[in-house]
Amino acid sequence: MELLSDTIRVLLKTPTLPQFLGSAAMMYLAPADYHCYHAPIAGKLLSLALLDQHRYSITVKPYIFSSVNILTRNRRAVAVIESDSRPGLRVAVVIVGGVTVDSIRLEPNLRAGVSVKKGQRLGAFARGGSAIALLFSNSVRLADSRAEALAAAGRDFKIEVGRSLAV
Repeated sequence: MELLSDTIRVLLKTPTLPQFLGSAAMMYLAPADYHCYHAPIAGKLLSLALLDQHRYSITVKPYIFSSVNILTRNRRAVAVIESDSRPGLRVAVVIVGGVTVDSIRLEPNLRAGVSVKKGQRLGAFARGGSAIALLFSNSVRLADSRAEALAAAGRDFKIEVGRSLAV
Protein backbone atom coordinates (compact mmCIF):
# COMPACT_ATOMS: atom_id res chain seq x y z
CA MET A 1 0.00 0.00 0.00
CA GLU A 2 2.92 2.37 0.70
CA LEU A 3 4.25 2.05 -2.88
CA LEU A 4 0.78 2.81 -4.24
CA SER A 5 0.36 5.88 -2.03
CA ASP A 6 3.86 7.12 -3.01
CA THR A 7 2.94 6.76 -6.70
CA ILE A 8 -0.35 8.60 -6.14
CA ARG A 9 1.42 11.34 -4.18
CA VAL A 10 3.82 11.98 -7.08
CA LEU A 11 1.06 11.52 -9.63
CA LEU A 12 -1.25 14.08 -8.10
CA LYS A 13 1.55 16.30 -6.69
CA THR A 14 -0.17 16.42 -3.31
CA PRO A 15 0.93 15.23 0.15
CA THR A 16 -2.57 14.20 1.29
CA LEU A 17 -3.95 11.14 -0.42
CA PRO A 18 -6.15 8.93 1.69
CA GLN A 19 -9.12 10.19 -0.34
CA PHE A 20 -7.90 8.31 -3.45
CA LEU A 21 -7.20 4.84 -2.09
CA GLY A 22 -10.56 3.35 -3.15
CA SER A 23 -11.05 1.74 -6.56
CA ALA A 24 -8.86 2.54 -9.57
CA ALA A 25 -8.96 1.97 -13.32
CA MET A 26 -6.23 2.31 -15.93
CA MET A 27 -7.32 2.72 -19.53
CA TYR A 28 -5.00 2.52 -22.51
CA LEU A 29 -6.17 4.22 -25.68
CA ALA A 30 -4.79 2.75 -28.90
CA PRO A 31 -4.25 5.11 -31.85
CA ALA A 32 -7.53 3.95 -33.46
CA ASP A 33 -9.58 4.54 -30.27
CA TYR A 34 -11.71 7.57 -29.39
CA HIS A 35 -9.40 10.25 -27.92
CA CYS A 36 -11.73 12.62 -26.10
CA TYR A 37 -12.13 12.32 -22.36
CA HIS A 38 -15.25 13.01 -20.34
CA ALA A 39 -16.29 13.54 -16.72
CA PRO A 40 -17.00 10.12 -15.16
CA ILE A 41 -19.39 11.64 -12.60
CA ALA A 42 -21.47 14.79 -12.18
CA GLY A 43 -20.13 17.18 -9.61
CA LYS A 44 -17.89 20.09 -8.74
CA LEU A 45 -14.44 20.37 -10.30
CA LEU A 46 -12.24 20.81 -7.22
CA SER A 47 -8.96 21.18 -9.10
CA LEU A 48 -7.52 21.02 -12.58
CA ALA A 49 -3.80 21.11 -13.34
CA LEU A 50 -1.39 20.37 -16.18
CA LEU A 51 1.67 18.62 -14.72
CA ASP A 52 5.21 18.07 -15.99
CA GLN A 53 4.62 19.96 -19.22
CA HIS A 54 8.39 20.45 -19.56
CA ARG A 55 8.95 16.71 -20.06
CA TYR A 56 8.81 14.58 -23.17
CA SER A 57 6.50 11.62 -22.74
CA ILE A 58 7.33 7.97 -23.46
CA THR A 59 5.11 5.19 -24.80
CA VAL A 60 2.09 4.12 -22.73
CA LYS A 61 2.11 0.57 -24.09
CA PRO A 62 1.66 -2.02 -21.28
CA TYR A 63 4.95 -3.87 -21.94
CA ILE A 64 6.84 -0.72 -20.86
CA PHE A 65 4.92 -0.33 -17.55
CA SER A 66 7.21 -2.79 -15.76
CA SER A 67 10.28 -0.56 -16.22
CA VAL A 68 8.84 2.98 -16.28
CA ASN A 69 5.94 4.45 -14.32
CA ILE A 70 4.09 6.51 -16.93
CA LEU A 71 1.79 7.91 -14.25
CA THR A 72 4.67 9.86 -12.73
CA ARG A 73 6.97 10.22 -15.77
CA ASN A 74 4.77 11.53 -18.61
CA ARG A 75 3.09 14.85 -19.20
CA ARG A 76 -0.36 14.72 -17.69
CA ALA A 77 -3.41 16.63 -16.53
CA VAL A 78 -5.26 15.90 -13.30
CA ALA A 79 -8.89 16.84 -12.71
CA VAL A 80 -10.45 16.14 -9.30
CA ILE A 81 -14.25 15.98 -9.24
CA GLU A 82 -16.47 15.74 -6.14
CA SER A 83 -19.77 13.91 -6.72
CA ASP A 84 -23.10 15.72 -6.60
CA SER A 85 -25.04 12.54 -5.81
CA ARG A 86 -22.73 10.33 -3.68
CA PRO A 87 -21.51 12.15 -0.56
CA GLY A 88 -17.78 11.72 -0.04
CA LEU A 89 -17.07 10.34 -3.51
CA ARG A 90 -14.22 12.04 -5.34
CA VAL A 91 -12.60 10.97 -8.59
CA ALA A 92 -9.16 11.99 -9.82
CA VAL A 93 -9.12 11.81 -13.62
CA VAL A 94 -5.47 11.52 -14.68
CA ILE A 95 -4.96 12.20 -18.37
CA VAL A 96 -1.58 10.83 -19.50
CA GLY A 97 0.07 11.81 -22.77
CA GLY A 98 2.00 9.05 -24.54
CA VAL A 99 4.86 9.43 -26.98
CA THR A 100 3.95 12.10 -29.56
CA VAL A 101 0.73 12.77 -27.61
CA ASP A 102 2.05 15.63 -25.57
CA SER A 103 -0.93 17.66 -26.74
CA ILE A 104 -3.32 17.30 -23.83
CA ARG A 105 -6.06 19.76 -24.71
CA LEU A 106 -8.51 20.78 -22.00
CA GLU A 107 -11.82 22.47 -22.71
CA PRO A 108 -11.33 26.24 -22.29
CA ASN A 109 -14.23 26.77 -19.85
CA LEU A 110 -12.90 24.29 -17.26
CA ARG A 111 -11.50 25.62 -13.99
CA ALA A 112 -11.72 24.81 -10.30
CA GLY A 113 -15.15 25.55 -8.87
CA VAL A 114 -17.27 24.87 -11.97
CA SER A 115 -19.88 22.12 -12.08
CA VAL A 116 -19.53 19.34 -14.62
CA LYS A 117 -22.16 16.90 -15.87
CA LYS A 118 -21.56 13.17 -16.12
CA GLY A 119 -20.29 12.58 -19.64
CA GLN A 120 -19.32 16.21 -20.22
CA ARG A 121 -16.29 16.55 -22.46
CA LEU A 122 -13.20 17.61 -20.51
CA GLY A 123 -10.80 17.64 -23.46
CA ALA A 124 -8.99 15.59 -26.10
CA PHE A 125 -5.63 14.30 -27.27
CA ALA A 126 -4.55 15.57 -30.69
CA ARG A 127 -3.10 12.24 -31.91
CA GLY A 128 -1.64 8.84 -31.06
CA GLY A 129 -1.91 6.45 -28.12
CA SER A 130 -2.42 7.64 -24.57
CA ALA A 131 -3.83 6.56 -21.22
CA ILE A 132 -6.32 7.68 -18.59
CA ALA A 133 -6.31 6.63 -14.94
CA LEU A 134 -9.33 7.01 -12.67
CA LEU A 135 -8.67 7.04 -8.91
CA PHE A 136 -11.75 6.84 -6.69
CA SER A 137 -12.05 7.84 -3.05
CA ASN A 138 -14.49 4.97 -2.40
CA SER A 139 -14.89 1.50 -3.78
CA VAL A 140 -16.98 1.26 -6.92
CA ARG A 141 -17.86 -1.78 -8.99
CA LEU A 142 -17.85 -2.24 -12.74
CA ALA A 143 -21.23 -1.62 -14.36
CA ASP A 144 -20.89 -4.51 -16.84
CA SER A 145 -20.87 -8.05 -15.36
CA ARG A 146 -18.79 -9.34 -18.31
CA ALA A 147 -16.18 -6.63 -17.66
CA GLU A 148 -16.29 -7.47 -13.94
CA ALA A 149 -15.47 -11.13 -14.70
CA LEU A 150 -12.64 -10.18 -17.09
CA ALA A 151 -11.15 -7.74 -14.58
CA ALA A 152 -11.34 -10.35 -11.80
CA ALA A 153 -9.37 -12.70 -14.07
CA GLY A 154 -6.78 -9.99 -14.73
CA ARG A 155 -7.78 -9.60 -18.39
CA ASP A 156 -8.21 -6.45 -20.44
CA PHE A 157 -11.57 -5.42 -21.89
CA LYS A 158 -12.97 -2.65 -24.08
CA ILE A 159 -15.46 -0.02 -22.97
CA GLU A 160 -17.60 1.48 -25.73
CA VAL A 161 -17.99 5.24 -25.99
CA GLY A 162 -21.02 6.39 -24.00
CA ARG A 163 -21.17 3.31 -21.75
CA SER A 164 -20.83 3.56 -17.99
CA LEU A 165 -17.66 2.11 -16.53
CA ALA A 166 -18.66 1.80 -12.89
CA VAL A 167 -21.55 2.20 -10.48
